[in-house]
Amino acid sequence: MTRITDGLGRGFEAGVDNTNHLLTEAVSKNIREDAMLKGELFEIGTFVTLTGTTETALVFFQNDQDRTVVLDRFEFSATDSTGGTSDQMLLKLYINADGITNGTASEPLNSNFGSGVKLTSTFEFGNGSTSAVTGGSQFGASYIKFAGQSIFEGPWGVPRGSSFVLTATPPASNTSLPFSIRTLAHLERST
Repeated sequence: MTRITDGLGRGFEAGVDNTNHLLTEAVSKNIREDAMLKGELFEIGTFVTLTGTTETALVFFQNDQDRTVVLDRFEFSATDSTGGTSDQMLLKLYINADGITNGTASEPLNSNFGSGVKLTSTFEFGNGSTSAVTGGSQFGASYIKFAGQSIFEGPWGVPRGSSFVLTATPPASNTSLPFSIRTLAHLERST
């Protein structure tokens, strides 16, 4: 049997049988699992109570590193609104925003509990009442119903220096609306 050795000197080999077929072994993983195993999958999330009826910034994220951050999905859940005249709320996504007002700095969490890899970013949560988006362009919008979970599937790429803001507009007459958001993001695969 002929052996093909790795030209990079890492000691890997591949076999070729007598019918000129390359002998290999493959393991298949989805990109999200692969990123988690490498310590490059992150969760961005918060729980907030929306106390008004105006559009409120929930999350600001800006990528401050060289590799693109890939947003896999957004997961949302909301309970019933106290005082609200509807059973749904409007969510909007803005891209390349400058930031949010009255936000609190935070850090994305690594989904691999044993990894020390950090996501180099500017990251803030809104306060649920007076946080507003500054700058940027609206990228998309959707209504979600209360007392359930909604998922927006990506992927969306956030290259170095780019940003996004997610906002929520509760229904008219709302005085209290508990709401949670979770975003899964990973670093672009390095080659």
